[in-house]
Amino acid sequence: MRLLFVVQRYGAGIAGGAEHLVRQYSERLVRRGHHVEVLTSCATSYADWADHYPPGTTTIEGVTVHRLRVARRRDNDLFAPLHQRIAREGDGHARWSPTVASLWSRRIGPELAGLESWLLSHAARFDVVVFSGYLYTPSTQGLPITAPLAPTVLQPVAHDEPMLRLPVTRRLFDHATGINFLTDEEAQLVTQRFRPPGVKRVFGAGVEPIPQNLPTDVRQRYGIGSSPYIVCVGRIDPAKGMHELAANVREYRARRRTDIKLVLVGSEVHPIGADEHVIVTGFVDEPTKWALLDDSMVLAQPSYYESFSLSLAEGWRCAKPAIVQGRNDVLAGQVARSGGGLAFRSFAEFDAGLGLLESSPTLRDRMGRSGQDYVEQYNWDAVLDSFEGLLSDTRQAWTGRSGATLDRNGRSGVQAC
Repeated sequence: MRLLFVVQRYGAGIAGGAEHLVRQYSERLVRRGHHVEVLTSCATSYADWADHYPPGTTTIEGVTVHRLRVARRRDNDLFAPLHQRIAREGDGHARWSPTVASLWSRRIGPELAGLESWLLSHAARFDVVVFSGYLYTPSTQGLPITAPLAPTVLQPVAHDEPMLRLPVTRRLFDHATGINFLTDEEAQLVTQRFRPPGVKRVFGAGVEPIPQNLPTDVRQRYGIGSSPYIVCVGRIDPAKGMHELAANVREYRARRRTDIKLVLVGSEVHPIGADEHVIVTGFVDEPTKWALLDDSMVLAQPSYYESFSLSLAEGWRCAKPAIVQGRNDVLAGQVARSGGGLAFRSFAEFDAGLGLLESSPTLRDRMGRSGQDYVEQYNWDAVLDSFEGLLSDTRQAWTGRSGATLDRNGRSGVQAC
């Protein structure tokens, strides 16, 4: 098939979950014989969407990448109050004015120069166009433009947040020919809220096997010493629950008089007050990340907003038990289905859960092995088979809905009236 992915950022050094998933899909589908192109921005930072790469077309690992310049960098002095208003009023009953909702959906960015004209000129030459992330402007502006021209798949990467209630979001789900959910909880959330008419499939992201020849110096490199430690991988941001996790670990240490440490692996967007017991590694390469996971005692995933947690799945690859944010239905559901960990909704539950795991190697081993068995379903070959099935079903659904036909090469075209 000829496939186009539309995503806000693209590149090997970009750690965002949706962006990482698109890159993995793109490169692996090329190796399966598909022709894959990506339409994206020139930015690497989601904080302001400043252009980093030059605009134009390049080839990366067999994937043709088209970069459009960012028409307007995000002015956070203007955007932050607007975002806070959306979040503050998003109590499930708020009704934002169309002006406020439209302004927010544009200002979250990245606003790409020439996005509409590019899609109008090129979308029809693809068998399926895949939009990743329901939140950002390339999807909210691009998918409705593309829907009459080619079959579309939306990978919403959605979770329960005020932005999911904006009118522009409903338009996305109404227009998508197919929807790729990552978990049952995400599918239930979106289906109950929007009842989208498109083809719907649930399958998680692919998870890499543990690399061979992992570095053996990570404890020395990051000053961990011989202490047992909890590891957490992801952006260090209050929305990711990192600050609550650090506070819980500090209180746990004080109450239990234990030497357990917390190792946070990721970029420190908001300072967390690192010390000898709460260690921030910063962004690390893949072998280092896996080494830190593999040598840990417990994997923590405290995020309030997740549609699928790759770090949780990677921890289970290493047979590590997990302690996760119970206020996140996706994470709580994953540990319940897998038997691979415990969920907490308060410090008392965190204290009790971590105390059980720290005191019982047998329990840690049993939960770690259960999680390891659970993530076998996320082998890349199985995930790609499911994705190719969704692409095929989406094409068939779109041709039936639009009155299109397939030519002798399997390409779609709209019937003349």
